Amino acid sequence: MSKEKSLSIIDQKTVLLEGAEITGAISDDETVYVPLRQFCDFLGIDWHAQRQRTQRHHFYSEYMRSVKITAKDGKTRDQLALPVDLCHGWLLGINPERVRDPETAAKIKKFQRDAHRLLFELFSSDMKPSPAANIITTLNLTPKMMDGITENRQLINFNLIETNDLRRELEILKEELRKLKEQ
Repeated sequence: MSKEKSLSIIDQKTVLLEGAEITGAISDDETVYVPLRQFCDFLGIDWHAQRQRTQRHHFYSEYMRSVKITAKDGKTRDQLALPVDLCHGWLLGINPERVRDPETAAKIKKFQRDAHRLLFELFSSDMKPSPAANIITTLNLTPKMMDGITENRQLINFNLIETNDLRRELEILKEELRKLKEQ
């Protein structure tokens, strides 16, 4: 842990990441960091090999930090971690053939295939965006989640309409004020 920078941790949070419940650390800038060892243990892959891979990586090595995590046994330990928003990309570098559990290996393969497909669709200028049905399937959205998304979209649309109405009223008031000042 000599090269990794330490962080000032203000809290801990349970993070759900690809089915794993991991105790993450919240830094003073509110970034959530995920200890990689816990994630490797969940995936059934060699922690030491993944630590070396991450330390050698030109991108992830810049973001790896040492965080203090209090375990369930009450002991605080230094652990190497990545910001949670980088963990899905980090998963793309995992070799599923090295995952001990065949079910987990299959999930990683599917995740990697879906992630590459989504990245292609996102960055491909000559391709149409994938239909909503494909996105729903890829993200494993449940009907309840879809209902929540629909309700939030309706609320956002309502708020946008109200905001636009208020802007029009404000412009009218500004114009009336300008006319009063000219008199």
